[in-house]
Amino acid sequence: MYVLGSLLLVTCIVGIIIFPQYHATHARGVPSAAAHAATTPIQHIVFIIKENHSFDNYFGLFPGVNGTTTGRVKVNGVVKTIALGPFQDKPPDYWHQWGDAKADYDHGAMDAFNRGPCSTSPFPCYQEARQSNLPNYWAYAHHYVLDDNAFTDLRGPSFPNHMFTVAAGSGDTDDTSVINNPVNTGGHWGCNAPTGATVQLFNGQKVFPCFSFATLIDDMNTAGVSWKYYSPQVPFPGSFHPGQSVNIQATTVSSIQCAKAKIGQSNKLTP
Repeated sequence: MYVLGSLLLVTCIVGIIIFPQYHATHARGVPSAAAHAATTPIQHIVFIIKENHSFDNYFGLFPGVNGTTTGRVKVNGVVKTIALGPFQDKPPDYWHQWGDAKADYDHGAMDAFNRGPCSTSPFPCYQEARQSNLPNYWAYAHHYVLDDNAFTDLRGPSFPNHMFTVAAGSGDTDDTSVINNPVNTGGHWGCNAPTGATVQLFNGQKVFPCFSFATLIDDMNTAGVSWKYYSPQVPFPGSFHPGQSVNIQATTVSSIQCAKAKIGQSNKLTP
């Protein structure tokens, strides 16, 4: 789930935020809050979360971006550069835990991602898509905005990175930030996890995976902004915040609701 530099590996969240286009004159001056609310052309924000993919895996070949066509592997202590292979629609679950990220990063050398199911040639995790593989996502990139230099704040797996998407953090402090996925969960990672479930913090402590620090949900509720969170599973197994489960709906209904314009003002979609 992590992005290291502008590398290619299938180990991160790719977030796509979609805003309607607007004329540049809207950016002139600094309007009051009331004026902004009355004139902003933005009606909905849609945040699409794609797990276990990096920028280069999806968009490394997109015209004009800071992408790549090669990667570095370390075999028996020898580093070499290889060409990226063809895109896999359903790749294996390559290693991407907190400890794996540290090993892959290799003190900044960025050459040790060829581990686990990616340890032998042709190193299948070294791959990237073409437009024909992801026509809809490339259409979003052409029509809206594509940020090729946005990187994750936490090199680690799913649970803490999902926390970052709604809270800009995975804990109240660095030491008390979540760094790994919960264990002993029975398939439920967050506040609905069974007794005995724990998650590791940066300071080594293991705690129940339910937290009350502030999130965007709190801000939106306070501001009266409607929101919805679409998930493949309801209740969402990663609902780490007590208030996060209120507006969670199944992903399968999202396309119908979008077509009927029944989505919230802010929407997070985990396909």
